[in-house]
Amino acid sequence: MSFLFLTEAGGNYGIGHMTRCDAIAQALSEQWKESAFIIDAAPETVETFPHKILTLKKWQNNWPALKNEIAELDISDGVEGIFVDSYHASQALLENLAVFKVPLFFMDDFYRLEYPKGVIFNPEISANKDMYLKKSGRKVYAGVDYFPMRSPFWDTEPRPQIKRKGVAVTLGGSDDQLCLNFIIEELGKRFPEPVTLVSSGRDLHNPLPENVTLLGARQSAEQMCNIISSARVIVCGGGGTLIEAARCGTPAVVVEMADNQRNNIKAWTERGFARFAGHKSSPEVGGAALWYIKELDDYGKWLKASRTGAINADGQGARRIADIMLDETEGAAKSELLKENYPVGGLYLKNFLHCGPAEHELIRNARNTPAVRAGSINQQLITLSRHQAFILSLGLSTTGGYWLVYSGETPLGVISLVELDWHRSQAVLGYYKLPDCPHKGVG
Repeated sequence: MSFLFLTEAGGNYGIGHMTRCDAIAQALSEQWKESAFIIDAAPETVETFPHKILTLKKWQNNWPALKNEIAELDISDGVEGIFVDSYHASQALLENLAVFKVPLFFMDDFYRLEYPKGVIFNPEISANKDMYLKKSGRKVYAGVDYFPMRSPFWDTEPRPQIKRKGVAVTLGGSDDQLCLNFIIEELGKRFPEPVTLVSSGRDLHNPLPENVTLLGARQSAEQMCNIISSARVIVCGGGGTLIEAARCGTPAVVVEMADNQRNNIKAWTERGFARFAGHKSSPEVGGAALWYIKELDDYGKWLKASRTGAINADGQGARRIADIMLDETEGAAKSELLKENYPVGGLYLKNFLHCGPAEHELIRNARNTPAVRAGSINQQLITLSRHQAFILSLGLSTTGGYWLVYSGETPLGVISLVELDWHRSQAVLGYYKLPDCPHKGVG
């Protein structure tokens, strides 16, 4: 096992969280990494889920139970990182995950929480990392380039309009789909082409119109890719299916199924790919959907929308996220090298973390001399409390290390590596001589 995913699916959650994690796990498997899942979901929701499921339980606000579940995995050997995709996990629980001392990754569609140290992915098309306060130990990757689509969408090419027919309708895994009746009623009465409806069928009026074919809600990724690519237009919610439709170049008529979809819908609409039919509770949503579908009969408008979608969604988000996760975990593992002592030629590099109080004071006093301060980026005097806090922070660093250099019993100076990029094997080198060290014998 390499990565542990914590997510949720079914009921009022929808299935978007689970399918995003599924996509990332698929990308990790390309690089020979395994994944395991803890999911808040009913058994029928995960019947076709392709990855290892450890347990199905409500975990989002039950830290004692989750801690025990993870601890039994022998996490120090078995799990390299933990990925969380949930709208309901508490901030306290997310912060508690730090006790396992592995890199943490969070999926966030909108700035829901003040996330703890770790890596945040916000895949909304309008998102940018400046939305998040800069915080030590936290990285942010934002924008639609980081939307994790499942593997059938990675390398697909949009079909031309001539090879498409009809409309696909799917409003996600939510049980709250009463607006489907408004949409299907309008399409049944006033739309002559075939309609492919992906739904559980719950709460729908029977019988369905003759031009409507009902498929079950649990379609595979391959089936969904084919359904979306074969349709001339899709009616969908503002979540993951909207991004998949963009990748397939299938213009979307969008229904707002949840408040957190609003920004995503607005951005795709402003770019010209999507048309907004209204909120799920509106009785006008069916008429609006039909109007926009007919508007897209215009080939010029259809082609512009199709190209806009394909240009803005290249399908590689899951692979990008997987690469970042592997870089982070590799850096975390290798960062132990930044905490060791090293003999180098006739010198000895003693890590700051292994130095005693007298040595720390020697370093601080040297750092505060005018000559050394003049060559430093930060030229302020370093107080004792600040210096002690800095030494402690080195124990958590994955990108920097500091050493006191000795020749025999004589301390000579300080050497450092910071802003270390493990993937590119590069860092910024820093060094200075202790003021009392003679100007000879050492290069």
